[in-house]
Amino acid sequence: MRAVVAALVAGLIGLAACDGASPGSLRVEIVDAGSGAPTPARVELLDEDGRAFVPESALRLTLQCATAPPAAWAQWWVDASALDNPHTGTRQFYVDAPFEIALPAGRYTLRAFKGIERRIARATLTIAPGEEQRVRVALERWIDLPAEGWYGADDHIHVTRLREEDDPRISAWMQAEDLHVANLLQMGTQAQIGVTPQRAFGDAGTYREGDHLLLAGQEHPRTHFLGHTITLGADRLVDLRDEYIVYERTFDAGRRGGGAVGFAHFGRGPARDGLATLAPRGKVDFIEVLQFEWPHYDVWYELLDQGIRITPTAGSDFPCGPWSLPGRERFYTRVEGRLDRASWLEGIRRGRTF
Repeated sequence: MRAVVAALVAGLIGLAACDGASPGSLRVEIVDAGSGAPTPARVELLDEDGRAFVPESALRLTLQCATAPPAAWAQWWVDASALDNPHTGTRQFYVDAPFEIALPAGRYTLRAFKGIERRIARATLTIAPGEEQRVRVALERWIDLPAEGWYGADDHIHVTRLREEDDPRISAWMQAEDLHVANLLQMGTQAQIGVTPQRAFGDAGTYREGDHLLLAGQEHPRTHFLGHTITLGADRLVDLRDEYIVYERTFDAGRRGGGAVGFAHFGRGPARDGLATLAPRGKVDFIEVLQFEWPHYDVWYELLDQGIRITPTAGSDFPCGPWSLPGRERFYTRVEGRLDRASWLEGIRRGRTF
C-alpha cells in the first residue's frame, strides 16, 4: 500500500512540474548601453495577466507627506519596495544592482526606465519549470545633455534623510530617474519645521556619487496668504518663526547662506501677493512653472513683462503631488565647469535653465 501511495505522490509531483508549478528563477542585469556598466533604474516585471513581481532586493522607498512632524503623522509614512505608477497602470520598483527573483513558469515582459534622456528598454522572456535564466538589458541614450553641460534637477522632493547611511539608498533612487540634482526639502509651518527632515545643510548635507547630487533645502515659510517658498542649497536651515510672515528675512538669510530662493506651485494663488512684495525689489531668484503635470507660465510672464528677471524651474512635489514620481517634472541648468552645489546654484541665479 505504501508503495502505491508513494507512486501516486510521485506522479502528482511530476504532473505539477509539467503544469508549470515548479518555479524558475531570473537574474536581471541593467546596464548603460554606452559604458556597459550597471546602472540604477525603475523596473516593471509583469506576467501575461499583468500581475507584477518585485524582487526582495528592490530599493526601499519611504513615502511621506503631511503638515505635522513625525510623531503625529505615522499614518502618512509608507515604507515600500514598489509603487503604483498611474501613468502606466502598473506596479514598478527601483534597483541599483543586478537582481534575482523566483518566478512561476510562464511568459513575462520586462521594462526598464531611467529618466527622459534614455529610451525605454524592453525584454520578453519565457521561464520554464526549474529553469535559471539570465537577461542583460541595456538602456540606450537618445540624447546626452550632461555632455553638453546641462544637468537635470527636481527642485521639490520630500524624502526624510536623517542619517548618512540613508544617502546611498536615496541617491540610487534618484539616479534611477536620472536626476543629477535632487533637492530634498524639509517642510514646516509657523508652528514647526519637522516634516521630511534633513540631516544637514550646505556642503555637510550634500551627497555626491559621480555627477549626481543630493542637496538639502526647505519649503518654509509657507502660508495661505503669501504662498509657499523654497530655499535651495543654503548652508543652513533658516527658521525665523518669530518673523514667519516677513518672507524677506528668510530670503535674505538664505541668500547669505549661498542659496537660491523662490516660490513654489507656479507663483499662483496667494504667492502672487508674496511675489508682489518681493520680486520688484530683486528678492526672488526663481518660480516653479511646471508641476503636477501642469505648465503655468502666466505669473512668470507677467513679471518678465515688467522687466523683472526671474528663473523658471520645475519640481514634482513628490510624493505630495498627484500622479507623482521623482523627476516627473524637472528642469535643466547649464553649469560651467564641474557640477557641484555652488556651480549649480549659480546657473539658476544667472537664469540658465529650461
